[in-house]
Amino acid sequence: MKGIDISTHNSISDYSIFKKCGYDFAIIRAGFGNSIHQKDAKFDKHMKECIKAGMQIGVYWFSYADSVKDAKTEADVCLDVIAPYKDNITLPVFFDFEYASAEYLSRKGVSIDKNFVTNVTKAFCDKISSNGYEAGYYTNLDYYRNYYNHEYLKNYKLWLADWDSAPEYECDIWQNSSKGVFAGCDGYIDINQTVNTTNKAVCTGNAVRLRAQAHTEADILDVLNKGDVIVVLDDDGWGWSKVKHEGKTGWMYNEYLSVDGSKPKTVYIQGNYVNVRSGAGKNYPVLRQLFKGDTETLVSIGSSNWLDVGTGYIYYDKNYIEVK
Repeated sequence: MKGIDISTHNSISDYSIFKKCGYDFAIIRAGFGNSIHQKDAKFDKHMKECIKAGMQIGVYWFSYADSVKDAKTEADVCLDVIAPYKDNITLPVFFDFEYASAEYLSRKGVSIDKNFVTNVTKAFCDKISSNGYEAGYYTNLDYYRNYYNHEYLKNYKLWLADWDSAPEYECDIWQNSSKGVFAGCDGYIDINQTVNTTNKAVCTGNAVRLRAQAHTEADILDVLNKGDVIVVLDDDGWGWSKVKHEGKTGWMYNEYLSVDGSKPKTVYIQGNYVNVRSGAGKNYPVLRQLFKGDTETLVSIGSSNWLDVGTGYIYYDKNYIEVK
């Protein structure tokens, strides 16, 4: 599920555009700091319009907490701000502590380390959770690696900013871009995607290739064996899944995964004397020929327009081949 996150910095005239573009949730900044006067200036408008547009709603609070006590105060203020919308908030209430937070504290003479950031985050999340909301925390790769003891926050959702092709660490919501562009919106919008971290699978075969793209001509990134555990990130609907294994992200054929993923398409032969070759090219030997009415199971479509059917390759000419 794709979504956005917005704050007072985002001017939006048409909130319906998000659902039209396939974005189903919004995480909205409720405010910052420890005073009700620091409520986000556009919080109510963003909330009402996103609810009206039929989006699922989460919120976040930007922290300047200088102690565990202050983090609890921030949570109390956040709870007051979001209370009118409690029935509409179906996604977590996130705690956001990052560079601007640390810079502010440095000016006050407060130094931070891994224990400090973990403790203020946990204090905020504990208070939010005890009031009937799901809680979580937002962070970037630097803070994830250097300023958090994640084992103390395992009961809370992780919203991770990682502007790469896939999140480097397991998370619940992945912020993958700050450059979203939508009609009716001034400037860029942050883009997010939910990640099912419980969607783990096991490789069921040996010498199974992890490829850079969802076809058998793509570069091999790794080789997996029976019992290897991977995280499934996506499914292309054609029998391949985007997966992550030991820091490498690529594509695997669903036949070798212990998941109920999409099934391969079928190749329908509409002509006669269709050659099945030993490789993806006309210079490879012909293994056999197919005739009108024959069918083959499609493994993948390569970039050079050759169909891998497991026992050979067929050139994809729509005049005499149909795939569905």
